[in-house]
Amino acid sequence: NEFFNPDNTEAVAIRNLCAQNALEDMCNYLQNQGEVAIFDATNTTRERRRTIYNYCTEVCCFRVFFVESICNSPEVIQANIREVKLKSPDYKNVSEEEAVEDFLLRIELYVKQYEPIDDKITEKHYS
Repeated sequence: NEFFNPDNTEAVAIRNLCAQNALEDMCNYLQNQGEVAIFDATNTTRERRRTIYNYCTEVCCFRVFFVESICNSPEVIQANIREVKLKSPDYKNVSEEEAVEDFLLRIELYVKQYEPIDDKITEKHYS
């Protein structure tokens, strides 16, 4: 899936804009009526997490923490894709086999740029 390729600068810019819009919506919600919000996204890089943390703490004045979920079980990943991802609008009118294959390729793209949360030094205040 070329849209999730970290080397596709145009797609990266679009994804970053979408993430920024979602952050602004989340902060607006919290400033007006909300008490808790979850920014559910693939925040695989330290740069992305730093951007989220800084925006939420400095601009919106909210406390932030990150939850890192790591799964290396092919069976669990397959089950998750089939039970959750196939219901996504991304895969409307796409065969199950094609959708699973596409999402597995997307995961490979995420893995290429993945940086684990450093809970010992640089990102210890994130969790």
